[in-house]
Amino acid sequence: MLRKLIWLFPLKWQVKIKSYYRLGYIVNTDSPSTFNEKINYRKLNWKNQLFVDCADKVKVRDFVRNKVGNDILIPALNLGADFELNDVKNAFSELGPGVLKANHNSGPVQFIEDSEVSNLESAVIDIQNQLRKFYGINNQEM
Repeated sequence: MLRKLIWLFPLKWQVKIKSYYRLGYIVNTDSPSTFNEKINYRKLNWKNQLFVDCADKVKVRDFVRNKVGNDILIPALNLGADFELNDVKNAFSELGPGVLKANHNSGPVQFIEDSEVSNLESAVIDIQNQLRKFYGINNQEM
């Protein structure tokens, strides 16, 4: 019941209430100094274009490329939101073993070590299911 009531408060107060519940103290979002305070500051200031670009796994590559060059970036292939099994097969044959990951979340990955169709098929289904979920909304991340 309390969780549902928290959604009625402005976002800044939601962050403060949830931080107290989870961390045992109220985070300072006006002048953040700890890691947790900085994460919550970012949640409240999501319109900052640098935050938006650096949270995007594809766009951040351009940011890094412009700051330090291409040499530090690992090979990557953006398959887009409507990718299919054949796209992953082609990528695997081009790049070899790698990681299949959705752009919009921060957790689940699929490690692709061989081109066995059953492995690729289950990885594609998992990532496609992830792309149907809006992970940021639950964490107040726009």
